[in-house]
Amino acid sequence: LSGWAVRVRDLMDGRRQVMSFLLPGDLIGHCDHQRAVTVSSVMALSEVRLCVAPAADAAEALAEAYAVSRAYDEAYLLA
Repeated sequence: LSGWAVRVRDLMDGRRQVMSFLLPGDLIGHCDHQRAVTVSSVMALSEVRLCVAPAADAAEALAEAYAVSRAYDEAYLLA
């Protein structure tokens, strides 16, 4: 809802790699897998206010928006 955060990955040598910046409106940690694997962490860069995202089955358009968001996240991380 407000604030800035950053998605980071801790490297083996102790350094931290910034994967992406998260702004109001971005989905954080939204995953459909029952046994999800964590490959990054999220850190607040400022005071952050968030809310729980509605379930995808609440509306067809919402499920589609979540799918598009996941596809963009995956494409960005793979690039």
